[in-house]
Amino acid sequence: MKYYRNNAAQCVISVDDAGTRQVRTFDPVSQHVMTERSIAADDPRVSGTVGVGQAYSLTEIDQQSFESFGFAWRYDTRDGKSVIVLDDRLFGPDVIVRNRAMDDLYNDGRPYDDIFEVLGTVSTDATLPYPAREAPVQHISIEDALRLAIDAHEGATDLDGLPVILHPLTVGLAGRNRQEMIAGFLHDVVEDTDLTFDDLLERGVDTEIVDALRLLTHDKQQMSYTDYVECIATSGNQTALHVKLNDLTHNLNRGRAEGHWKQVAKHEPALERIQQAIRDGL
Repeated sequence: MKYYRNNAAQCVISVDDAGTRQVRTFDPVSQHVMTERSIAADDPRVSGTVGVGQAYSLTEIDQQSFESFGFAWRYDTRDGKSVIVLDDRLFGPDVIVRNRAMDDLYNDGRPYDDIFEVLGTVSTDATLPYPAREAPVQHISIEDALRLAIDAHEGATDLDGLPVILHPLTVGLAGRNRQEMIAGFLHDVVEDTDLTFDDLLERGVDTEIVDALRLLTHDKQQMSYTDYVECIATSGNQTALHVKLNDLTHNLNRGRAEGHWKQVAKHEPALERIQQAIRDGL
């Protein structure tokens, strides 16, 4: 039996001694591997030494890589060592695994043995007592982030005399996920209050959310508004981009409603730039 991976078609193929081919495909939407099924020799996903089609190239893999194809992986750090764990969307948290299929994709140029030496054998059993297992890191909740924003902006009013908190509340509620909601609630706290990024980290705000907030915070002494928007647009940080989209959308809506035309003139081109950056990133 031989096994091959087709990266372009997101599938793996097995070929037995009789030449019978089986394919396993990965559905990126459902994050699951589709049922193994027979495949014809002239199928366009098959090429090279195992078929006649030339649409894609194949890479030979071992049986373990074939059987574990399609799992979602991520790097983590345990006791100063890099380890690979299965993504929480498929299995329980922090299941440590060992898989050769990840060697050429996720080793960052480090030798194979240096990475997998510490990981033990393949398993999807989260109850096994691996030495590297530890309690998951607790991050700030959406509720606590909202309380933090309310406390930070308490007493402040906007151009229309309304509580400032109504704006970050609107931006946060427009978020598509937890990160965007929390970043939306907190997007003005460093710029407009006495809180610092270190304060946010100490309160349990996730590092990746604080990274987005660094982009969203405009230091008016160091950077023009145009340059500030451009930094967000070219950052590739999806949380920052979508929070800024929600921020500018609300600012424009209330600016037009209340006749703040100077603010409208400022925010219209900024919104167009952010929308273009999001479209370009799709």
